[in-house]
Amino acid sequence: MNSHNEQMYQHWARMELDQRDWTKAAEAAERGLKKSDGSKELVFLAGYARSRLGQDMMARLQQASAGDEFRRSLQWLERAIAIPGSGSSQDRDMNKQIYRALVINCAWLQETRKMEEIFNVWFQEHPDDPNVQSEWDTLAAKFGLSRYTSL
Repeated sequence: MNSHNEQMYQHWARMELDQRDWTKAAEAAERGLKKSDGSKELVFLAGYARSRLGQDMMARLQQASAGDEFRRSLQWLERAIAIPGSGSSQDRDMNKQIYRALVINCAWLQETRKMEEIFNVWFQEHPDDPNVQSEWDTLAAKFGLSRYTSL
C-alpha cells in the first residue's frame, strides 16, 4: 500500500490485531507511520503490537527475540505518551492503555525503577483508572515493590 491515509493504516493494524497476527499488525502501523506524521493512536498501535509479539515470543521461549520486541515496544509507547493529547475522553482512554502497556513491558524486561516511575505518573494522571491499582497490586507483589511514592 502506498496510501497516505492514516486511518487506513489504523484500520489495517487493528484488523491484524484482531487476528492476533502481531507481526503484521506492527508492520501495518509502522508502515503507516512512514507515510504520515503519526498520530498518537498509530504510534500506540505499533508499540502495542510489538509488546504482544514479545509476549508471544516469551511463551515460545524465545527470550532474546522477545526482549528485542519489548525494547522496540517501549520506544513506540514512550513516543506515543509524549504526543500531546486533546484532553478528550478518547485521548485519556488511550493514555491509560499506553501506561498499562508501558508497565507490562517494564515487567517483562524487569525494569522495576522505570516501572515505578511510570506507575507514579499513571496514578497521578488517572487515579480513577481501575487498571492502575490492579496492575500495581499484581506487579508490586511479583517484584517486591513496597511502596508507591507520589510525585
